[in-house]
Amino acid sequence: MPGLPPVSKDKRSSFRAFVQAKRDALWRISYFVIAVFIFAVAAQKRFSWPEVPLADNDPGYLWPALIKLNGGAFLHIQGLNFLYPGMVYLILRACGDFRAISVIQHFLGLVAGALFLATWSRLADFFSKPRLNRIAHEAIGLWGAAIYLLSNTPILLEMRIRSDALCMFFEVLVFWLVIQFFYYRVVLLDAAKAIIYAAGGGISAFLLASLKPSFILMACFAVAPVIWLTLNAKWQLTPKVVFCCITVPIIAALMLTEHHLRRSDQAVKTFLPETLFVIHANIIQAQMAADLKNDKTDGYPREWLQVASDDLKKEIERSRHQHPFPVLGISAQLPHERV
Repeated sequence: MPGLPPVSKDKRSSFRAFVQAKRDALWRISYFVIAVFIFAVAAQKRFSWPEVPLADNDPGYLWPALIKLNGGAFLHIQGLNFLYPGMVYLILRACGDFRAISVIQHFLGLVAGALFLATWSRLADFFSKPRLNRIAHEAIGLWGAAIYLLSNTPILLEMRIRSDALCMFFEVLVFWLVIQFFYYRVVLLDAAKAIIYAAGGGISAFLLASLKPSFILMACFAVAPVIWLTLNAKWQLTPKVVFCCITVPIIAALMLTEHHLRRSDQAVKTFLPETLFVIHANIIQAQMAADLKNDKTDGYPREWLQVASDDLKKEIERSRHQHPFPVLGISAQLPHERV
């Protein structure tokens, strides 16, 4: 404007810096308030449901703890890994209340939400000049955490006596440890902290795969680059030895314990062949009938094969009467109920 002295570039840059600082401070306060609100609503939603956990038809998760608490030995049942039944036993032994199982699992669900926020926030530190500003990045993280924490499905899983209740926690824990490893390995170049996070990621991935074998592939993909970068890093030998000394004994101890306990569990040997037989019972019986009709019984006595085919056919018919709702040729029933 005429009559006013021009504003210098230094003053304009100082003003922008002041506005930027105020905006960042306001966002930090807003971020904290929104996060607290989300976690408060998530906690209220979790603990407003009945706290008594839900047991299902798989006794292998609960019975080992109950048998042990009643003076028996800790058993390995139905081929299930000992980690979750062992955790259930420790909770019941320490608290003496079934509700403690749901409370602890709900708490771990909330921790998983916090680890998700921490992981997402750390991702922004990998880029010196990101295209997406920090406020928008953290807002997306809050939205993702709210979706998980306020969903009903994770809450229902946390209320059940199954290893599925812990899977989300260990999944997010693995990702957080892996991201932390890459941050200290690539950005800050801190070998000591990188080794700690690498060891934690490897152990957590092994625990996740042990709790739920369907996560084995995901766990391998997550920790394979961590192990490779750790063992091939241009560090001194000491960090690599520390990594091996932390992870190998712990994983070996867990594997040996599982191997020792599963020796008395017959389901480890019979579960897979029994399941395959039950699923393919119709095909097996049809093949038996075809062999008998075509007189192709060279491998087995004809009388024995006839009795086996008739008995299997009766059991298949009996299971169909119990569940008379076939859809597209497939009966709506559990595999172990088909025969």
